[in-house]
Amino acid sequence: MCCLLFFYICKKNIHMCWFVAYSKSRNEFKAANYFDKCGINSYVPSYEEKREWSDRIKKIKVPAISGYVFFETDKLDYSLI
Repeated sequence: MCCLLFFYICKKNIHMCWFVAYSKSRNEFKAANYFDKCGINSYVPSYEEKREWSDRIKKIKVPAISGYVFFETDKLDYSLI
Protein backbone atom coordinates (compact mmCIF):
# COMPACT_ATOMS: atom_id res chain seq x y z
CA MET A 1 0.00 0.00 0.00
CA CYS A 2 2.74 2.45 0.95
CA CYS A 3 6.41 2.74 0.29
CA LEU A 4 8.53 4.07 3.14
CA LEU A 5 11.00 6.83 2.41
CA PHE A 6 14.10 7.20 4.54
CA PHE A 7 13.22 10.63 5.83
CA TYR A 8 12.26 11.27 9.41
CA ILE A 9 12.14 14.06 11.94
CA CYS A 10 12.95 13.10 15.50
CA LYS A 11 13.02 15.23 18.62
CA LYS A 12 15.60 14.07 21.13
CA ASN A 13 13.54 14.89 24.22
CA ILE A 14 10.48 13.07 22.90
CA HIS A 15 10.87 9.48 21.75
CA MET A 16 8.35 9.82 18.93
CA CYS A 17 9.60 10.33 15.36
CA TRP A 18 7.76 11.49 12.24
CA PHE A 19 8.24 9.40 9.11
CA VAL A 20 7.07 9.87 5.54
CA ALA A 21 5.32 7.17 3.52
CA TYR A 22 4.80 7.39 -0.22
CA SER A 23 1.39 6.28 -1.47
CA LYS A 24 -0.32 6.19 -4.82
CA SER A 25 -1.56 9.53 -5.99
CA ARG A 26 -5.16 10.23 -4.85
CA ASN A 27 -4.88 7.53 -2.14
CA GLU A 28 -3.31 9.66 0.58
CA PHE A 29 -6.45 9.78 2.75
CA LYS A 30 -6.95 6.01 2.42
CA ALA A 31 -3.38 5.45 3.61
CA ALA A 32 -3.93 7.85 6.54
CA ASN A 33 -7.10 5.94 7.50
CA TYR A 34 -5.11 2.69 7.36
CA PHE A 35 -2.49 4.10 9.75
CA ASP A 36 -5.24 5.37 12.06
CA LYS A 37 -6.85 1.90 12.15
CA CYS A 38 -3.46 0.46 13.12
CA GLY A 39 -3.26 2.93 16.02
CA ILE A 40 -0.59 5.14 14.43
CA ASN A 41 -0.93 8.91 14.43
CA SER A 42 -0.93 10.11 10.80
CA TYR A 43 -1.25 13.43 9.00
CA VAL A 44 -1.99 14.48 5.43
CA PRO A 45 -1.56 18.23 4.82
CA SER A 46 -4.61 19.32 2.85
CA TYR A 47 -6.73 22.25 1.76
CA GLU A 48 -10.22 22.76 0.35
CA GLU A 49 -10.60 23.54 -3.33
CA LYS A 50 -13.71 24.44 -5.31
CA ARG A 51 -14.30 22.16 -8.30
CA GLU A 52 -16.80 23.17 -10.92
CA TRP A 53 -18.81 20.80 -13.10
CA SER A 54 -21.50 21.71 -15.59
CA ASP A 55 -24.30 21.18 -13.07
CA ARG A 56 -22.72 21.95 -9.67
CA ILE A 57 -19.83 23.37 -7.69
CA LYS A 58 -18.32 21.33 -4.83
CA LYS A 59 -15.67 21.94 -2.20
CA ILE A 60 -13.20 19.05 -2.24
CA LYS A 61 -10.47 18.24 0.27
CA VAL A 62 -7.20 17.99 -1.70
CA PRO A 63 -3.79 16.88 -0.38
CA ALA A 64 -1.25 19.71 -0.37
CA ILE A 65 1.61 17.28 -1.03
CA SER A 66 0.43 14.68 -3.50
CA GLY A 67 1.42 11.09 -2.76
CA TYR A 68 2.81 11.52 0.76
CA VAL A 69 1.49 10.63 4.23
CA PHE A 70 3.27 11.62 7.44
CA PHE A 71 3.03 9.33 10.44
CA GLU A 72 4.40 9.35 13.97
CA THR A 73 5.73 6.32 15.80
CA ASP A 74 8.29 5.50 18.46
CA LYS A 75 9.94 2.73 16.43
CA LEU A 76 9.71 1.77 12.81
CA ASP A 77 7.83 -1.48 12.20
CA TYR A 78 7.99 -2.47 8.54
CA SER A 79 5.26 -5.11 8.94
CA LEU A 80 2.61 -2.36 9.24
CA ILE A 81 3.49 -0.78 5.92
